[in-house]
Amino acid sequence: MKKITKRIVFAAIGIFLGFVSSSAATRYLPGSSSDQTAAFQLLVTQSATGDIIVLQTGNHYLSGTVNVNKRITVRGENGAVVRKSGNVSCIDLNANYITIDNVYIDGGNRAEPGMRVFSSYNTIKNSTFRNCGVSGLMLHNSNFNTVTNCYAYYNYVVGISQFGSSDNTIANCQMYGNGGEGLTIDCNSHNGRFYGNNIYDNNWAHRGVGGIGLDQANGAWIYNNTINHNGSHGIRFQNNIASCDGVRVYDNRITNNEGCAISIRTTITHFGEWGNIVSGNPGGYICGPYLKNAEDMRGISDGAVDIELYPNPANSGLTIINAEEVTELMIVNSSGQKVLYKENKSGSVINLDVHTLAKGIYFLQLKQKNGNMLTRKFAKN
Repeated sequence: MKKITKRIVFAAIGIFLGFVSSSAATRYLPGSSSDQTAAFQLLVTQSATGDIIVLQTGNHYLSGTVNVNKRITVRGENGAVVRKSGNVSCIDLNANYITIDNVYIDGGNRAEPGMRVFSSYNTIKNSTFRNCGVSGLMLHNSNFNTVTNCYAYYNYVVGISQFGSSDNTIANCQMYGNGGEGLTIDCNSHNGRFYGNNIYDNNWAHRGVGGIGLDQANGAWIYNNTINHNGSHGIRFQNNIASCDGVRVYDNRITNNEGCAISIRTTITHFGEWGNIVSGNPGGYICGPYLKNAEDMRGISDGAVDIELYPNPANSGLTIINAEEVTELMIVNSSGQKVLYKENKSGSVINLDVHTLAKGIYFLQLKQKNGNMLTRKFAKN
């Protein structure tokens, strides 16, 4: 009986130790008046998937670029400030599924962005990017990211810029006082969702084209934003590289910009706009006779953008509507692991039982009849 008891105790201890050893570690970087590039990079090197790096209250001077190349969280305490002391970006993201939370970057009016993102499926939230060169936050060939509740201001050119970066969501952010645009959607940055943002007082140095600038960007939805008092135009389809197709601009408040509410430089196709509140733009509502197949696109389906999930966040169930073109689906967690697979035998409405999923962020991958793959992001409470 004693042997059995001992075995049970040792087994329990083993399970406990295994649990502890596999749990996420938290590492701290205290503030300092010295350069911390090497110290910060060492914490990243020491980290494993799921670990957390906390930037503690105080200054964190970086003369070089910290390469975050693991699926970790970097979180700033209130009062922690990353200060650029070199003419390079402060932080580069080079792994998928990174979380940046409450990180404050002051670029010191030096060259290069505050943060560059070269990977996908990242979450950047509650963070600030100011006084940087080129842009505060740059997404470069970086897809399916979510940027929420961030501030991007007083940057030399752009607040938040995208180049070759598709399917990103930028929501509930403040972009103001930048020398060029508050937000750019450029060069094959397709199918983005931009809503709830306050974009104002940008481009008075006339380094850009307005509050929001688009170039070779298809399928963007720009809605429920306030776009106010920007130099040049509220929204500008610059189209230096190529035209835009299928862009929707709706339910925005576009007021008191220097030129037009919406300016279109060269031909765009299948442009939809409705429900915008427009006033105080001396150039008028829509400037430029460069519309082809302009239409109200509320009733147009492209086979992708009308697929909706609810509720999001989900508790026990998740419903997918307008799913008639979906043949199969898979849910992937934030570590890239498949947690659910299902074929669509339900038609246009699919109901999923997600009550066993742990709390967190998940990605729903949908395969359509034409072979296209779509991804939608949802949270589980």
